[in-house]
Amino acid sequence: MRTLFINTPSSLEIKNWMLGDFHKLAKERKDVRLIVFVEQNKLEAHRKSFAHERCIIEPMPDMRATQNSRLKEIFRIISWCSIPTETIWIRQNYTRLDGGSFLALLAKRAVWVLGHMKVWREFLRFAEYWFFYDDFVWKKYFDHYRPDAVFATSIIQEEDITLAKQARRRNIPVLGMARSWDNLTSKLFLRLKPDLFLVQNRHMVAEAIEYADMPKERVATAGFPQWDHYLNSQYHMPKEDTARIIGTDSKKRWITIFTGGLSTATFRIQGYGDHIDMLGKAMERGEIKNVAVISKFHPLDELPLLKKRSDVTILHFGKGFNFSGEDIKLLINLLRWSDVVVTFGSTMSLEAVIFDKPVVLAAFDGYKEQSYQKNLSIALSHTTHYVELQETGGMWKVSSEKELITAVTGYLENPKLHAEGRQKMRKEFIEPLDGGAGKRTLEALLALVK
Repeated sequence: MRTLFINTPSSLEIKNWMLGDFHKLAKERKDVRLIVFVEQNKLEAHRKSFAHERCIIEPMPDMRATQNSRLKEIFRIISWCSIPTETIWIRQNYTRLDGGSFLALLAKRAVWVLGHMKVWREFLRFAEYWFFYDDFVWKKYFDHYRPDAVFATSIIQEEDITLAKQARRRNIPVLGMARSWDNLTSKLFLRLKPDLFLVQNRHMVAEAIEYADMPKERVATAGFPQWDHYLNSQYHMPKEDTARIIGTDSKKRWITIFTGGLSTATFRIQGYGDHIDMLGKAMERGEIKNVAVISKFHPLDELPLLKKRSDVTILHFGKGFNFSGEDIKLLINLLRWSDVVVTFGSTMSLEAVIFDKPVVLAAFDGYKEQSYQKNLSIALSHTTHYVELQETGGMWKVSSEKELITAVTGYLENPKLHAEGRQKMRKEFIEPLDGGAGKRTLEALLALVK
């Protein structure tokens, strides 16, 4: 029996690994025992949903006693500032303009320059492992279960970093993975190198080598586990059934606006009413005909739209990233039946391209332009992963109301526009897309045991 630790520090990881094929495939193997660590306040709910005789659900250790020290906080900031990308450079500017001190900016800039040197990045990893002995919180679980390998599903999280450190001290192999495709350029300084680092797409392989200093032979492409079922016909519904669930007209063409992305996650701006009003007014003027406008809220959005229109369908399932199987199915079919997708710089651009849907990138703030540090156009021009995505030519980037209407009507008239760019997006940023991400991940973890 092989005992495998898997950490799921948030609802995102639950969605990716427990609702996907990874958990199902592990359950089918009689020689595998999973010890799954979850948030304390969701322990009983997850035990009810996922536990069985070879899947034990345990609470994650309480990290507050070890992670709240001022020294650790400073070290985390230094590590983040050492990611040598334009994203970090521009976000240091944001912090200064939002009230941060000029001296703090100078210090962060100095660290960012140091971050371009591998010797500095390796020094930080040395300090993480040998100076911070905060992984003792995992000791009781290692002593009791004696795992053969551990899977740090989101190695950006402190829980995952300390889990990996405890495994390393015991010579237990570690499989690590970035939470999402944007992490290596914007969020994740790899403070501990796993024995094998899984990434979601081919583009991230080069990033893992360049920014995370991973040897090429220790990086593998797994795919996006949350997309394993996207092309599975068992998850597909007729347009009429999808329309009935969300409450819209199946006979019309669908323009779907996915809120969130940079504006929500980075700037905490939650006003998308302007863009919806722009489309509504274009419908009233007869510029856009026979369409239904649907707005799907980002899971982190809490506030209502600044301006609601009665002719727009508002959806907010998966709130807080707490997705059920039915939520995932509904999202799949919403994308399948959309004729045009409008985004503000989020992963939904990639998800739309899975089904070859035209994507309009709304790179402006609405009727009222935001300040420099919250300006969406500036952010999209200096955020590394989205700059690279735009370079594929697979999206129609717009900077005004007039351009938004032109792009939407252009795609409605000719959905094949920018199809070549979308194929490039698919190849570089989405594939492999064959329903096998969960299987590849489980096989990689078991291979480490061998």
